[in-house]
Amino acid sequence: MESFQIFRRLQRADGIATVGPVLGQLLMAAGHTEQARQVLGESLTAATKIGHTGLANTITKLLDPPDQEHTAS
Repeated sequence: MESFQIFRRLQRADGIATVGPVLGQLLMAAGHTEQARQVLGESLTAATKIGHTGLANTITKLLDPPDQEHTAS
């Protein structure tokens, strides 16, 4: 959490894009969905800004996981 805050203060998009998805997943696992979505949203913006499309796609999947009903056939 602290490293993410430092990158935010420094306005380092590369750091936000790299650290954010890990922090977001940890927050999700701990049940802090609202905070996780905020972190992931910032990370997606940062990844897009630096042109890291692979990371942006990964973050998008974390924000919008596939619907459980559609995958169970």
